This record gives sequence, structure tokens and C-alpha cells, in this order.
Amino acid sequence: MCRLFFTTGAIVAIGGTLVPSFQQKIMIYGSRKRNISNAARPPPKNVIKQMFDFISSVQVPHSYFTHYYVVSVISSLFWGYQIAQHGRAVQLLASLSKYGNTSMTVNQVVLAWAMMLFQGSRRLYESITLRTPSQSRMWVGLLIIGELHYLCSGISVWIDGIRM
Repeated sequence: MCRLFFTTGAIVAIGGTLVPSFQQKIMIYGSRKRNISNAARPPPKNVIKQMFDFISSVQVPHSYFTHYYVVSVISSLFWGYQIAQHGRAVQLLASLSKYGNTSMTVNQVVLAWAMMLFQGSRRLYESITLRTPSQSRMWVGLLIIGELHYLCSGISVWIDGIRM
């Protein structure tokens, strides 16, 4: 499932750069987004465009990026505890993994987990302490996708090396 999520994300990210309206309304946010007044925009011509405009208008403050790192740290701590205690969640996911052979040693799993925890903690600290006030906004879908990214990353750092 994690591989499917990351592959789909890569395809959407690459494809999104090729579709100007998708890139402009969804992928460009924050300081890279140009403010275009509503008066300068022509009215939507069809229902699909109106729906796309509505979906892209559901936005949250860019400061919500901090949520990514909260999710990352919580995920790392959760999976670290699960791995150390041979918890039910890690046993369930390991049993669902279709790959019998491991590609990582236990030391590599611990190192990857520790690096993920460190990176998430560092970014969370930076987000809290170095944040500057901003009026920029991002599409709520990007917030959800980013949080799913960090949840899948939390699993991906250990799933190929776990032996249960």
C-alpha cells in the first residue's frame, strides 16, 4: 500500500506539472503563488471547471505544515514502540507484507527509524520556533496528502526489514 501511495504521488506530481490549471490551482501555493484578483478571472465556462474551482478553493493556512511534522514524530514514536515491544500493529502489518525475505538488517531498520524521528523532530522544532507570520494558504488536499506521506514513510522505514 505504501509503494502504491508513493508511486501514485509521483505520477500525480509529474502529471500535475503538465496540466497548467492543476499546477496553478493546486500545486503552487505559499510564496510561489501569484495573487490573481477575482475580477481578472473569466467566469467558469462549464460544470467541471466550476467543480474544480470549488475543490481548489478549500484551503487552509500554510502554517498547517506544522501538522506534517507532528504526524511524522508521532508516527516514528508509535512504530518505534511497536517494534521494540513486538506490538500488535507491527505484527499485523508484517503478516500482511507479501515479501518473505528482508532487505534490511535490524541495525539498518533502527538507523532508518532514528533518522526519520530525528528529521521529523528537527522540522517540527523549526516549524514551531522559526515560523514567520504569513497570509499564504494551501489546498486542504495537500495537507492530507502530506500527512499520509509521513504516515507511509513511518511504515516504509521498517517494513522491508522486519522479521516476525
